[in-house]
This record gives sequence, C-alpha cells and structure tokens, in this order.
Amino acid sequence: PYRRQRQMCIRDSIKIVSKKGMGGIIPNQYISDFASLNISSATINVCITHFMHLTPRTGDVEYVYGGKSYYMDLGYLENSIDRTLLAATKERNMSVAAIILLEPASRCIDPQLGEILQHPDNDGGVYTMPNMTTLEGLNCYAAALDFLAKRYCTTDNRYGRISHWIMHNEVDQGHIWTNMGDKGSTPANYYFDTYVKSVRMAYNIIRQYNDKSEIFTAFTHFWSHDENGNREYAAKPMLERMVKYSALEGDCKWALAY
Repeated sequence: PYRRQRQMCIRDSIKIVSKKGMGGIIPNQYISDFASLNISSATINVCITHFMHLTPRTGDVEYVYGGKSYYMDLGYLENSIDRTLLAATKERNMSVAAIILLEPASRCIDPQLGEILQHPDNDGGVYTMPNMTTLEGLNCYAAALDFLAKRYCTTDNRYGRISHWIMHNEVDQGHIWTNMGDKGSTPANYYFDTYVKSVRMAYNIIRQYNDKSEIFTAFTHFWSHDENGNREYAAKPMLERMVKYSALEGDCKWALAY
C-alpha cells in the first residue's frame, strides 16, 4: 500500500521566476494584478473551522476519514479557496503556500467541531493549537489535512494548487496565534512538543499526495527575545528544539517561514 501511495504522488515542480510574492491572497477584484505585478509566489490563509462541520448542512459534501464522517462546505471552498488558487496557480503558475489555522470554539461556525479541534488548555487568542490529546480530536484534525491535500494536490489542478504548507502562524507568539494556555514551569518544552506533533502529522499526510511539498514552521522576527516565558517564546531556541526533535525522531522535510 505504501508503494502504491507513493506512485500516486504529485511531484510539484513549479519554477519560481520572480523574487516577488504576496501574503494573504483573497478572492477580490484585484486578482488580475497578479500578472501585472509579476508575482511568482503567495500565501493563503486556510482556516479549517471555516468550512468543516460535524453534521451536514445545505451544500456540504461528506468526507469519510478513519471511519468517521465529516462535512465540508462546498460553497465556501469554491467561492473562497478554489477561486483564489485557480487564479494564482492554474492561470498564472504561482507557487502558493497555505497557512493552516483553527479558530477557538467560541468563534467557530460549528461550535461542537470547535470543541473537538480546540486544544483543551486554550484560554483565548485569535487561533488555537489543534487538539491532539484525544483520538477524536486527532482524527478530526487529520481528516481536515487529508481533505485539503487530496483536493489541492491533483494532477490537473482542477481546484487550484497548494504547493507548500505553513503550520499555523508565528508560533513563538503562542498566546495570540496558536493558543494552548499557560504551560507553567517548562512552557516552551511542552508547547513546542505539541507543535512538532502538528508539523509531523501534516508531513505524514500531505506528502502522500505531493512528495515535493515542504512543511513550513512559522515564526516572528523575535529570534532571541522572550517577553513572557509562559506566553511568548524566543524563536531561536524553538528552532534548535526542532533540530533536536528531527535528530531523535527522524527528520522530515520542514522549512522555515518567518
């Protein structure tokens, strides 16, 4: 089965023809500017809780993963993510990296889904660390990643293409962008251990569909500055931990987004 999966992989070979890129592309009236600006790469925010439900709603499509059914909002996908990716990747051959995000349950369209995906120690923030402490949360998160990779890594780019995957946003500012609460006496170790699990899960799932995809780790520019040891972490020590994890557990094709 492993060999068959590998034979189905899409090898992404988009050539970067310009230094110019754009962050956070969205479907609006300025999409045509991609060509005028000679943009070769971009990022797009993909918030799982914007399109995924536990129970079907009008316009949803069923997606079965690990024996469990989930429901994806086809209208949202077509009008938001597909439209943007088709303009960028199929029409203009841009390399697009998706920033994978999850909202806290209190802000989710489906609060029940949010409760499953939200880290149990979350106490606020714009986004949450995914919940990988339960089998239910783990399967739900894996289903979302598998659905996205299968949809946006096709041979014909019928929905547009995601070349690379940025796992969450500026994780050294954890209390804002990837909140999982106050971690006490060893905050960075516990927090980063959870983040590495998210990175490795993305690697194991996504590279089944595109074996050229890189999984990017996302940091701010505060390389050595640690304002609050239980809520904000210096980026450099976190990267050093990533290298140590890779040595101990086996490396994966991760890269740096800052």
